Amino acid sequence: HGQTSDSTVNRRLAVFRGIYIKARDEWEYPVAHIVFKKLQRKEPKERVRHITRQQAKILLKFLEGKPEAWVIVAWSLATGCRKNESRTLTWSRVNFETMQAEVITKGGGTRFVELSTPAINALERCPRDRARPFLFKNLRRIWEAAVKAAGLEDFRFHDLRHTAASYLAMNGASTVEIAAVLGHKTLQMVKRYSHL
Repeated sequence: HGQTSDSTVNRRLAVFRGIYIKARDEWEYPVAHIVFKKLQRKEPKERVRHITRQQAKILLKFLEGKPEAWVIVAWSLATGCRKNESRTLTWSRVNFETMQAEVITKGGGTRFVELSTPAINALERCPRDRARPFLFKNLRRIWEAAVKAAGLEDFRFHDLRHTAASYLAMNGASTVEIAAVLGHKTLQMVKRYSHL
């Protein structure tokens, strides 16, 4: 099943700690003493990487011969959607009248994504004769080749999400607005863009 990441272990540990404290203090269960600090794992510093608009243009230029990949990258830069939110998007959840698309989020819920002009431009290049706008076949191989050709270092697909958020921040969007676009439930995750 693969190794559980340190951050996942710490999130689950925090839930268990909450239950443990409730059992000890509210329900007065005779629980054994647990030193949670000793169990916590060291997490790497949050990595936030984004590219400039010029670098994004260069990246898209190297994808022009691969239209399926081009639309996914253009869409991700326009919306800040996670890879899986884009992968699971269906045409039935795209509403050109309300200018919104409903995506399935990380936790299994849904959220609405505003369709900006660049997002619509990406969708208009997608075939309508299939259920899903985006095809992810061979994306990893195409992506890695384009990133290398564009001369980008240490740039992952998820960094397109950070890039979309950084553009919003540089255009004067508030942390509340950025959180709404990215679908964050708290503002904590958005603070990483405040310096922009």
